[in-house]
Amino acid sequence: MTAVRIAGLDSGKSRDSSALVGVHVEDGVVKILNAKRWLGRNYIDVENEIARIHRLHPFQFLMVEINSVGAHVYEVLKYKHNLPAFPVTTSKDIKDLKKQAGEKTMDKNAMVKLMLEWFADERLVFPISTNSELDELKRQLSIFAEHRTESGNISYYAEGSEHDDLVMALMLACFKARVYMRDRKRHVTVANKKYTYGDKGTGDLLGTGVAPRLRGIESRSWVVRMPR
Repeated sequence: MTAVRIAGLDSGKSRDSSALVGVHVEDGVVKILNAKRWLGRNYIDVENEIARIHRLHPFQFLMVEINSVGAHVYEVLKYKHNLPAFPVTTSKDIKDLKKQAGEKTMDKNAMVKLMLEWFADERLVFPISTNSELDELKRQLSIFAEHRTESGNISYYAEGSEHDDLVMALMLACFKARVYMRDRKRHVTVANKKYTYGDKGTGDLLGTGVAPRLRGIESRSWVVRMPR
């Protein structure tokens, strides 16, 4: 199977920061490479740094959420910096089967369910080396919860003033990764271990690898796979 590097970008400036998460997809496994946030930074600075990251560690696809401010960021990355940027509109509970299978509109609820399956099946894994941004991604996953209205509608987001920008960036990368995961059958395994942060390391941005031996941890509704 062809290996591919994908990055997801969730743009924000006030409540949420801009967040970038890179993944490597090969042999039916999505390996999280690294993550980066920019809290309260000017968009031009963020765009320039993303272009620098791409020069150091090129990715084939940069999936950019364009619901609001992301539309302008997408245009700058694609037409000024000539990055392989692709626009994604986020929604939920999409009924149109063609839209569900497409690559322009992401159903957040469907993606949450798919990512949970991948985590449980060891097809979405974290790298052996950790750092503060990856630890923050794990923390955000632990508080990214289901919320159900009285009418039965379901949404997924972090409570109150908590951030979920890194989760959204990972979701955008996984949205594209679906294309390279469709030939693998799902075999569900469940782990139930309390999550504790590991030793912090450094590692180059979006350039780390993944250890072959993995163990499971559970963080609320998310089952996250970590290297041993």
